[in-house]
Amino acid sequence: MNTIKLCAAAALLALPGVVSAQTGGFVTRLGADTTSVERYVRSADKIEGTIVSRSPITSMTKYTLWMAKDGSISALELAPLQPNGTPAQNANTGMKMTFIGDSVIREMISAAGVASSRHSSVPKGTLPAVSNSLIFYQLVLAQARRAGEVNVIGFGPNNSATKVNVHIISADSAEVVNQGFRTGYKTDKDGHVLRSDGSLTTQKFVGIAVKDVDAAAIATAWSLKDAAGQKMGAASTRDTAKAVIDGAALMVDYGRPAMRGREIWGKLVPFDTVWRFGANWAAQFKTDKNLEIGGKAIPAGTYTIWLLPSAKQTMLIVNRLIMSPPPVMPAGQPAPAPRALWGTEYDAAFDVARIPMQKRSFKDSAERFTTSFSTDDLVLQWDKAGYAVKIKAK
Repeated sequence: MNTIKLCAAAALLALPGVVSAQTGGFVTRLGADTTSVERYVRSADKIEGTIVSRSPITSMTKYTLWMAKDGSISALELAPLQPNGTPAQNANTGMKMTFIGDSVIREMISAAGVASSRHSSVPKGTLPAVSNSLIFYQLVLAQARRAGEVNVIGFGPNNSATKVNVHIISADSAEVVNQGFRTGYKTDKDGHVLRSDGSLTTQKFVGIAVKDVDAAAIATAWSLKDAAGQKMGAASTRDTAKAVIDGAALMVDYGRPAMRGREIWGKLVPFDTVWRFGANWAAQFKTDKNLEIGGKAIPAGTYTIWLLPSAKQTMLIVNRLIMSPPPVMPAGQPAPAPRALWGTEYDAAFDVARIPMQKRSFKDSAERFTTSFSTDDLVLQWDKAGYAVKIKAK
């Protein structure tokens, strides 16, 4: 976005005990698109920040982190706002978290006062989670270097703190590992985050420090685009492809991530690694008749499908696991119903077939990952390249 000027210099933060306020910010991108910005002002005893997010529509959050003399966080105040800075509609006017020794009080605040309050035990030094904030991750890395262990808690239903898996790599780099996916962080000598790199995660966000960013002006510009029908929407849309081939009714339900200026095959979609066939929930394939796909027998039914792309031979994977089992619940609590399989939960033990696909090239580029049926082919396209495989009813 033209209103955002990036700079390679670090956003300076005041060290504990320094009274003068310091200003800085972060810009987070998904490919060529800016998805959020964060501006903060840090003084001796607090950090005040504003986060503006663009997906699915523009929203704003203001936060204040209060710091104790030992550098720990003593309190957090959050206010969800509309892009013009007024309170968000159909939401609490604020949220507050107060840490006292080895406990935390979490309050939801309405216009009439405190709407709800919960008191939980947490390890001393637990950090409050702030969504979409790189200042939060700066605090996580600082805590990991200082204490070796990092616990966080948010405003969700969980009443206990969660341990963060942090790997300190060197004096200026670290990783945070979540569900096996690594986000890298580059810092300056004082621990200030210069860059976050989520290219090895499923979300792919990259953040960079800037000297300053006009969050209010960006919120206004993005909200005007929303009103003009140009909102960003979900980072990945959901779609279906349907066809009848040889009397068999076929359907693929899948996520459609966008290219956003990135190189796709072999880069964004790495070779020789099982890919989720789109985004978010695992792609589903349904057929009401027995099929032959690429010469492999596929009985009638519902499956998840995955892709194993390669510079040599790309394979379509048909897998019979379609639901995630409910978690093990404490005695006396009913287990929730199974849910649709998330796109990172692939299990090769449930493979039905691995089917060779033929590489295809296209004249026109597809901005979003696209699945379609063409005569007797299942066709995948992203950018100007993709893959296809023959389908026939048995």
